[in-house]
Formats: sequence, structure tokens, C-alpha cells
Amino acid sequence: MPHNRVARIGMKKISTNLFRTVLLLEVAYLVLRTKLMHASFFHDLTVIEQELARSVLRVVILAGVLVACWYFKSFPTFFTKPKFNRITIVLIAVFSIQTLLEQSHQVGGLSAQMTFAATTILVATHEELAYRFVVQNWLEGWLSKKSNLVGSIFFTSVVFTLYHLGAQPVISFPSIFFASLLLGAIYIFSGRSISLVIVCHFISDLFYI
Repeated sequence: MPHNRVARIGMKKISTNLFRTVLLLEVAYLVLRTKLMHASFFHDLTVIEQELARSVLRVVILAGVLVACWYFKSFPTFFTKPKFNRITIVLIAVFSIQTLLEQSHQVGGLSAQMTFAATTILVATHEELAYRFVVQNWLEGWLSKKSNLVGSIFFTSVVFTLYHLGAQPVISFPSIFFASLLLGAIYIFSGRSISLVIVCHFISDLFYI
């Protein structure tokens, strides 16, 4: 068996194991997040304390995702220069327009806004690593060649939208789904720049604080 074929088979196995591990981490995160938000002590905390409590959980899960990527030899390269071709620029422009049209300031008070702004980078990094870098890449390799790009972006966006159950109102799901489609496309056309989609996600979330 040729060496390159062995390498491809090995990488596919590693990718599947990484996908399963991250999926388990995300399920654990959803369960723990739900339990935290329904705990009696949680409702006695201030808005800032609640966000800090959620951020502790995010840090643990993000660390788990990073360790899994490192263990399965799929650690992302954060500092690769993204490709700013015409399609990428158009996609970023559409994503920015959607963000500006749907911005809604939901957090009152300067201290709370600063806290949420600081923790939003955790949200963006965690979600883009898990869903764009791991789930979307795995789906692209698993689906047939004719539908791998479109299918991987679509199904990743479905999972990403459902992931927000309990955290965001259902009325926001179409917007979340569309934003995820755009982020998935930006990721592909920018040369799989995970840092670019993290930055786009982070800046977008800032407009909802």
C-alpha cells in the first residue's frame, strides 16, 4: 500500500476520533450549561457574576478541545495569513451587513458590557474551533465529493444553530443559521483561516452586547 494512502487513512481515523471527542465535549458543555443556568445559586448572582461563571465552563471546554486537537495531531494554525480574495471579501461584507442590521444591545451598564466584551473572545474561539475547524472539516471529508463543501457548511450550521437551544430565543435561529453559513463559507474561501472566522465571530458578538 503506497505511503500517501496510508497517511490519508491514518488522518481520516485521527479526524474521526477528534470529531467524536469534540462532539462529546460539546454535549457535556450543553448539559453542564443547562444545569448551571437552572441552579438556584446562579439566579442569586449578578449579571457579571453569571457571565464569569459561564466563562469558567467555557474555558474548561475550550481547553478540552485544544487538548483533543493536539492529541490527535490536528492542532490549528492560528497565525496563517488568510486569503482575501474577492469571494472572501464579499462574504465578510455580507456578514458585516447582517451584523449591523440585526445588532441589539442586550447588556446594560458599562462594567457588564466590558465583562461581556472580554469573555466574548472565549465564545468565538470555542465555537469556531469546535464547529468550523472540527465539525465542518470532518463532514467535508465524510460527505461525497460532489456535495462535501456545501453539505459540510449546511449541516455544520444546522448543528451550530441547535447548539444555541436554551441560550438564545428560537426567533433568533434563522439569523444564527445564516451567520453560520457565512462563517463556514468565509472559512473555506479564506484558505481555512480559523483566526479570521474567530475575529469575524468575535466582532459580530460585540454588537449584541
